Amino acid sequence: MKQQPAILRISHRPSSGLPFVSLSSGEKLDTVHNLKKQGWAYIPEFFSSDTHQTLLNVWPKLCFFNPPQLDLAKSYDTTHGWSHKHRPTLPFISPVVYSVFNLLFNQETAQLVTHLVGDGIPRVGANVSLSWARHHHYLLPHRDSNSEGDGSWINFIIFVDGKEEPISSGGTSIFRTNRYNEVIFSPLSLRNTAICYDTRGSFYHGFPPVRWGGFSKRIICNFASYEEVSRS
Repeated sequence: MKQQPAILRISHRPSSGLPFVSLSSGEKLDTVHNLKKQGWAYIPEFFSSDTHQTLLNVWPKLCFFNPPQLDLAKSYDTTHGWSHKHRPTLPFISPVVYSVFNLLFNQETAQLVTHLVGDGIPRVGANVSLSWARHHHYLLPHRDSNSEGDGSWINFIIFVDGKEEPISSGGTSIFRTNRYNEVIFSPLSLRNTAICYDTRGSFYHGFPPVRWGGFSKRIICNFASYEEVSRS
């Protein structure tokens, strides 16, 4: 029997006249069922094509990003994002980004994440922000500290744009150990794709130093139970 798509179209059309944005259709996202079996999944088309093109057109300039902090484990630019406890009531950076954040934080999207994991744990959006990996930026292979608790944390790295050779351009990849040379999976493209993973998984994630000319523009968001998010 042919597997039914795991996802129907989810969209956000604000009443305030902000831009309409949507995720891709179920036919494009039905491979996410792998998340149940292996703890991570690659999504070959995350947003609808119109939403993705709009994000490309309005991606914020570098001046909106914070430079890397003094952290030996990671180095890339980030923006101030949203958290479950702090959601701005007015657009920041751009109306499109505001609408996309609303889309990722809405109840339908959280329910979708629980459906994909298949564990029945109700979830809410915990955090969402933009990031930009450029020359020499890196993320050492690691496991997230929030893998404890009730095990409800699910993280998404959504790639909006990037160069070819994803693993050399800031494409977050899945590793067997905390060494870059033991790759389980690397994204096939950095344009409108995503990697999602269960933080309980027995694998690591990260990316090696970005080569000259490489880059990746990403949206990072995560979901967890209300109890876990309230404690974070």
